[in-house]
Amino acid sequence: MSSSKNGGRKKQVIFIGLHEIANIGATYAKAFQALGYETYSVAREKNHYFTHEEYNVVISEKLKHFRGNYPLAGLIYFVLQELLVGIEFIKALFRCDIFVFIYGSSFFLETYLDYPILKLAGKKIVSVFCGCDVRHWSAYNQEFESLGLDVQFKSVCKECNQRSACYLTQKLKTVQVAEKYSDLILSHHSLSQLLAKPYMRAYNPVVLSEYRFNVPARDIPVVVHAPTNRSIKGTAQVLAAVERLREEGIRFDFKLIEDTNNSRMREILTDSDIVVDSVSGCAIGLLSLESMATGNAVLSGYLTGSDVLSVSCPVVNVNPSNIYDELRRLILDKNHRVTLAYAGRQYVETYHDHIAIARQILGWLESDGIQNYDYYPDFATKHYKMPRDILRKEKASLPRYLLGRIFKR
Repeated sequence: MSSSKNGGRKKQVIFIGLHEIANIGATYAKAFQALGYETYSVAREKNHYFTHEEYNVVISEKLKHFRGNYPLAGLIYFVLQELLVGIEFIKALFRCDIFVFIYGSSFFLETYLDYPILKLAGKKIVSVFCGCDVRHWSAYNQEFESLGLDVQFKSVCKECNQRSACYLTQKLKTVQVAEKYSDLILSHHSLSQLLAKPYMRAYNPVVLSEYRFNVPARDIPVVVHAPTNRSIKGTAQVLAAVERLREEGIRFDFKLIEDTNNSRMREILTDSDIVVDSVSGCAIGLLSLESMATGNAVLSGYLTGSDVLSVSCPVVNVNPSNIYDELRRLILDKNHRVTLAYAGRQYVETYHDHIAIARQILGWLESDGIQNYDYYPDFATKHYKMPRDILRKEKASLPRYLLGRIFKR
């Protein structure tokens, strides 16, 4: 691809990488390309559920012959991987003008040395936060306790706490570097407890043409639950509600879908009536958006009031205490279910069209592009009680953690 021109001025080349979360990277690339921009996308590896997507470079595919159980395999793979990523940095530095970093990514792992270099070179940086890249269980738990929502979201805190990679030290560094060097930060209130500077809401982009809209309007609906992580999605509560409804003799078909690629998932969603996404969620995720795009009534947990979320959002807000009642209503009330399905497609078209989102990002990068930010966070500076004991433990265990990352490959 060659750079196009607009009004005699060369259009900027946009880098997108290096992690792929919820297919955001591939979708951003399609959107910017549709607007006439050249993109250069680099992924360390493809998303497990979106292996059909294409990138300019996939580092893991270049190194597939170096995987193995031979002595020092992990170290050799790590060195070669970072060498390739370093080469991509040099190529992108001379080729690209805007750098969109997804999920706190960097060409140089936890050092983030590329950010100041890019700024010195006059590049623009966009940081897109998605979840555990900046969310730490200590701040997350403290904020939701203050909101009286800690019980509803405790499964997310528990899961985050159990992850060996949940290092507060690293998350603080990710936030600090992004806030110092980024021209634009995109994030969600539900995961941004550590942020101190204003940012814009990150709307997950959706390529609507890839989703066939169909509202079956069955008398006996098909209900789908497709967790990527049972604990975070509240699958136990969903299954309990399903079993209770069955015992009452309420008629519906239920499908528990796991470890299914996105192409197959789209087919399933197109032929279903109701989708239960996350009972313990605090933001509208990709599955909810895909479900609305394909014609489903959707149930999922999300924050209201404190989050910039349109009041027209047709997702039924659920939690462990009301999932049974809300699911029962949708199963029995076909008219309500169908109304939500049509409203859902309209909602995704209005707020999540990938081209509109890309155009919005480009507008925000202009010198006067943002008049008012979506969020002006103050939890980190006014309310967060830093767990010093955790920081001390992390400092002692960090070398072991970094070595583990190398040799597990």
